[in-house]
Amino acid sequence: DGVRPIFENALRGSTLPWLLNADIPHQLVYTPDAAAVIVRLMLRAGEPYEVWHYGGQTVPSMRWFFGQLTALTGHPLRIGVY
Repeated sequence: DGVRPIFENALRGSTLPWLLNADIPHQLVYTPDAAAVIVRLMLRAGEPYEVWHYGGQTVPSMRWFFGQLTALTGHPLRIGVY
């Protein structure tokens, strides 16, 4: 699971891993939910290049989201951007 290290590290007070820029907005989505929507869209008849919107949770930045996590745990915010 790709997000497990974020939550485990937040609980331990370790550096929170992130892949790219942690200072831009990001949309969070539960992967199995998104996969189910994608399969349903692929199986329906429709026009090519239709635009569909999937509602997830958008956060101002991952730095903000990680700050929320570390505030709950009481550990300092440390982000490792790779």
